[in-house]
Amino acid sequence: MQRLLDIAYLVPPIMEQFDSVCAQRLDDDRIDSEPILQIRKRSITQKLLRLLCSLHSVWHELQIWEAGLQNHDEAVLLYISKLSSWSNASRDPDESLRGKIFAVTYTFPSFELAGALIYKAAVEIFVLELMADLKQHVVDRSGEISGSATASPTTTSEADFVMERKATGILAEDILSRDSGDLQQMSLDAARRICSALEYFFGQDKKMTGRLVALFPFETAYRTFKKHSCADDGNGCRRELLFCDMVAEQLQREGVPTNFQSSST
Repeated sequence: MQRLLDIAYLVPPIMEQFDSVCAQRLDDDRIDSEPILQIRKRSITQKLLRLLCSLHSVWHELQIWEAGLQNHDEAVLLYISKLSSWSNASRDPDESLRGKIFAVTYTFPSFELAGALIYKAAVEIFVLELMADLKQHVVDRSGEISGSATASPTTTSEADFVMERKATGILAEDILSRDSGDLQQMSLDAARRICSALEYFFGQDKKMTGRLVALFPFETAYRTFKKHSCADDGNGCRRELLFCDMVAEQLQREGVPTNFQSSST
């Protein structure tokens, strides 16, 4: 678990640097020539590219950490599937027609491992969402730069920009060429893993400890569904949000404080 926390602690500094770069102004009155403006834009894009590569490295470290739990043996099961006993038919009218949104739930070899895995999924969501935002900013900034980064440079600054793109290597180009929908889908997959694990944490033997351990990952999953549901005009994650309503109501009945707002509000 300590290694997971060490990896997670790498994310806030990247977020702070991202905010700092995005706050840099390009409308400064002192910028009185197009070449200087282009240099400033390239500088910002270079910084974003470095942050994007750093963030991808964090994501990769998360995958290595999880693989290490299996001793790099895929035959070792971390998530053990079974049929869910939960029903949300009173809120979700599609359940009787299409089945449960989370028909399969997970159990785990140990409670400690279960907590670590859903926290990993929550951190992974933050990383993937930030990667998507960074990627979009890089694409937007690159579009603002006159000329192509692959064209023959005509100034020192253009040559530096090309060198920076090469310095970040194939990794940055691979991320930039990936469809943003892939990153969003990976975020949703992680959110669904969290929700599929919640029944385990609500078992009677887990008592209040189980609920409290699951609270942060659950709220992270909910925010992910809410974000993408809004992007999909409210249709894409409707059933997932109804499931979250059920979980939040159970938490509130048991006196667990949450920042949850019903999907109907």
